[in-house]
Amino acid sequence: MTLPLPPLRESLWLAGIASGLIVLWLLAKGRMEYHIGKNAFRVRLGRLTLRRIPFSEIVRVSKPRRNHSWFTTENWRSVFRDSHRLLMIERRSGVFRRLMITPRHRYEFQERLRIAIQESLGAEALVNADDEEE
Repeated sequence: MTLPLPPLRESLWLAGIASGLIVLWLLAKGRMEYHIGKNAFRVRLGRLTLRRIPFSEIVRVSKPRRNHSWFTTENWRSVFRDSHRLLMIERRSGVFRRLMITPRHRYEFQERLRIAIQESLGAEALVNADDEEE
């Protein structure tokens, strides 16, 4: 039988875990990378792949035209002030069909991703980003 911890010790323990998780999250944010492979897009933390999306699942790559809620999109943002770096990847299926990323040079990354998808799947693989958003 174990005795419950006094409230002060328990709250200090929880505060230590919370602060440790925040520090880990801040360190990870600075090291997050977006990688364009031969047939998939990957979000990586060092050598660890956190998220992989095959090119066949990607419908559109564009700058978001409106502010999407954090609760309606899958977020892989690597910076805090992301308004000029935000790029949206729309998928065919999944719980969250919109994925938000923050590459350093948004338009260059968008073009590189489009070229990789078109080389992998064919000329008419993506919807134009200039089309009106739903």
